[in-house]
Amino acid sequence: MPFRQDIDRLAAPLGRARYEQGRVAGRAETLDPGSRRLAALGTLTGDVLASAALEGRRLHRARVLTAIAGRLGRARDRPVDGLVRIALDAARDSGAPLTPARLLDWHAALRPAGRGRRVRAGAWRDDAAGEAATDFVRWFEDARHAEPVLTAGLAHLRFLAVSPFEAGNGPIARAVTDLALARAEETGVRFYSLAARMRRERAAYEGALATALADGTDATAWQEWFLGCLARACADAHPMLAAAPAGADDGPNPRQRTVLDRLRAGRPARITSTRWAAMAGCSRDTAIRDINELVGRGILVRSEAGGRSTSYGLAEGWED
Repeated sequence: MPFRQDIDRLAAPLGRARYEQGRVAGRAETLDPGSRRLAALGTLTGDVLASAALEGRRLHRARVLTAIAGRLGRARDRPVDGLVRIALDAARDSGAPLTPARLLDWHAALRPAGRGRRVRAGAWRDDAAGEAATDFVRWFEDARHAEPVLTAGLAHLRFLAVSPFEAGNGPIARAVTDLALARAEETGVRFYSLAARMRRERAAYEGALATALADGTDATAWQEWFLGCLARACADAHPMLAAAPAGADDGPNPRQRTVLDRLRAGRPARITSTRWAAMAGCSRDTAIRDINELVGRGILVRSEAGGRSTSYGLAEGWED
């Protein structure tokens, strides 16, 4: 579906959004590598939680955080792995072309439900929707040389105008948008969450979309809202970046080192959060925070088992 946009009218909000992106990037550059990793992990966690919430799903923050960190460490948390996988793929592999196969793969990962029943995962709504999705992908890749932030907003709108899947179009539209933003910033690491801001402005988000989709021809008002939302999402990031722990790359803290020394000696080979708390002499909540930080750094890897059976071991090749 073609949409026109008034570039002159969008110049000022685009400039503001770009300025705010630059401020976030500059603030993030002042962090040490460990703090940057933790900030990026927190941002991605918020992104997944917000995208799920926009679809009416509530996910547990600790499980999402562990799933993301586990995915980075090659372990998987099956209940939320689909959303995590899509978010990571869009951010870290933004240079790879968007193809119909990639969209189908994202949809299959979601295992979406619709109208009270499970829908066909990894399948177009019908043949016409598949053709429309192919046209969308062609447009998206042809737009690589256009202004990338405007492309991100327009891609969100155009994908939802096509809605090629029976269910799950919202999370995939946001993933396509994140992919375009990653291309705009030329980095696979982000320190602001557009989905979190969209969730906070849900009524305005849905209203701007509905108006643009009903019109079907003019995307200017939607783009104005999108660019403003992006600028506000970037502004939201500054308190989080300011609170990022200093010296996060200085190595494990004393509690963590106590347990890591035992794990490295093979006594035990794997550990649960409850046993971690006993060995480190701390609360279970503190143990979970220590574990998640080490998973995020790639020092620990989470087991495939979930629930009370969840355990952690040293990542292969980790050196003190």
